[in-house]
Amino acid sequence: MDRLRAEEILQRRRAVAQAAAAQADVLALTVRLRSFFYPKQRDFFTSKAKRRATKKTRRSGATAGGCRELVARSLETAGHRATYITGTLKDARKRAWENDTRTGFVDVIRAHGRRRDEAGVESYDLAGVVAYIRKGDLVIDFSNGSQIDLFGADTAGMAERLRGIAKHVYWIDEAQDLHGLADLYKAVIVAAMSDYDGECWLTGTPGKDCAGMFYEITTDDETPLTGWEVHRIAATDNPMFGRVTWTEGGVWSVIDNTGKEHGPYLDEATAEEAAKAIRWERSAGAAIRENGWKDDDPDLLREYYARWVKSDSRYVYALHRVPEHEIVYAPVRLGANGFPDLRAALRDLPGAVQLREYYTALGADLGTRAAFAFTVWAWSLRDPVLYELASWKRPGLDYDEMAAFLNDVRGQINLSMITADAGGGGKPAVMGWSKRWVDRYGIPIIEATKQNKRIAQNQLNTDIRKGYIKLRKDSVLMNEWKVHRWKQLRTVDGKEEEDSTPRDASDAGLYAHRESYHHRYRPPEAEILPGTEEWAIREERELEEANCER
Repeated sequence: MDRLRAEEILQRRRAVAQAAAAQADVLALTVRLRSFFYPKQRDFFTSKAKRRATKKTRRSGATAGGCRELVARSLETAGHRATYITGTLKDARKRAWENDTRTGFVDVIRAHGRRRDEAGVESYDLAGVVAYIRKGDLVIDFSNGSQIDLFGADTAGMAERLRGIAKHVYWIDEAQDLHGLADLYKAVIVAAMSDYDGECWLTGTPGKDCAGMFYEITTDDETPLTGWEVHRIAATDNPMFGRVTWTEGGVWSVIDNTGKEHGPYLDEATAEEAAKAIRWERSAGAAIRENGWKDDDPDLLREYYARWVKSDSRYVYALHRVPEHEIVYAPVRLGANGFPDLRAALRDLPGAVQLREYYTALGADLGTRAAFAFTVWAWSLRDPVLYELASWKRPGLDYDEMAAFLNDVRGQINLSMITADAGGGGKPAVMGWSKRWVDRYGIPIIEATKQNKRIAQNQLNTDIRKGYIKLRKDSVLMNEWKVHRWKQLRTVDGKEEEDSTPRDASDAGLYAHRESYHHRYRPPEAEILPGTEEWAIREERELEEANCER
């Protein structure tokens, strides 16, 4: 073998040895990063499931674990691409970039990397892979082609900026707060993961709004969405608040997050049981005392038991107070053109052979800027229940088109009354329609009563809770009731409805419910004597409803 050939072989061997050494260094670092995990964290972040979600408590350490996992993957897989998303850009920076517990992406890189002297950009050597921290963009670039970027759901044009970009991992944190999660997932994330057979992580804690994609995946009360692996992670699993250790004195003890030692304990199993109680006290216990929570407080159940609680939800309508199987009575009936088939809907009513006994009311919400919507109710004088016949809406219509659709309804069934929103820009259209309808059909349009809307909503909610409202499965009206909320903060005038949640069909249904209220059969109320338990319950309910008006 000549000398040149021998040098080539030696160089190749050196390169292989150097690559192996570099790989070993990276492996050792990723092992250190993942050594932070406790078992349930490890199960979630290293799962093979492509679609997975947590149903976690506060202080469970999910965000801290996820930051370490994505840094580890960026080091061990060249060209790895990951995106972190939460409700706002400010929250993304505070939760996962740098934070008070030093567990964000940048915190982890600083803790495990060697600072490099490089002008203009903060950078660190991580076992031979350089991480470049771009603070202005909330992006971390790695010299091996990997990248981690952070977004807030409020970022202007976020969906467009993410569209068409291939990703290995999409991580949506505090997923319970992203009301547009389903649209983001379907329109952007599904396609963006296809190139790499990527993963989608949803981490979050049950919130006040029992609706939306995260709720549908992690719910206990209903059939959850299929295709998702759900993990339960709790503060009582997190050793940060209580770590079992074998002390130098030869006994088992527990060290809490303040450094205080508890014990000694007879054996490891006893220490682990004690650790759970200590973790609860150091996480939930502090919150319970600070907030004055009782054992059944909804915030406590959500945040430290990871339970979905509907009792104090911010929903305008009381749909979630009633089990779905009790309020749903029939499917939606649509014709081939996608418009409600009212004749078919009538046949779903109880005693459909005697349809002449039923009365109907249509409420309409007129809108040229917002959606045009209507809801049709039906009732009989033998039954206190108000049945949804149909609800429908469509944006971008002019008044002639709206009139045509209402005429279509009128052509299918005999309407007992029509009430429409006669306020604002819709008033001229309603007044014009009213005259034509009186002349042609003899049925005048009743201008919707807009005053004291909260009282009308309370009356409707009372009917919902009493079982006097029946809906069609996943109708336009039902889907609006599932998500329409009050704003978080009250104004000086009281609660206001959230503008970002749809309410077109809901308002239409409220108008018709209000007009039908005094024409329906209502069974006599049983006499309730003052001082009885039933009397106390009624008083409490009335006080609660009165509070809603403020």
